[in-house]
Amino acid sequence: MISSRAILGIFLVTAAAILELSAQAPVESLEYQLKARAIKALVFFTDFPPGTRGAGPWVVGVFGKSPIADQLIGLFLPGALIKGRSVQVTFPKTREEGDKVDLLFVSRSEKARMPELFKQVKGKPILTVVDLNEAKDLEPIVNLAIEQDKVKPE
Repeated sequence: MISSRAILGIFLVTAAAILELSAQAPVESLEYQLKARAIKALVFFTDFPPGTRGAGPWVVGVFGKSPIADQLIGLFLPGALIKGRSVQVTFPKTREEGDKVDLLFVSRSEKARMPELFKQVKGKPILTVVDLNEAKDLEPIVNLAIEQDKVKPE
């Protein structure tokens, strides 16, 4: 689902963002600015299965409390298009709302619920991204870990 081209694109976007933002923001703010840009790159470079979502907007869901929400809203401004489609940032509260997203970002605040969430999205065309350095045991699709003050997609 995610090609080597996509991973290279994510790396390049993240590297450019590090250079651009490192002198401008506090550490936590910088971290979430970089993670938001990595998510934008994931939406851009990921080919979702044909016919799974139709021609509507890309829907990026943020589950749990996270500073990334404001960063994503700032990146996906109204009218901006990715692959000819607008992007909508949502905050799903129920399983049904979560099933309507293309990409689900699960924040650190939901660490205890991650295994349950992964069972709910398993087999569905939802790219799951987590914000947890020790998420390897939970088998997310993409983990945006912090390593040596850098965002590292795993």
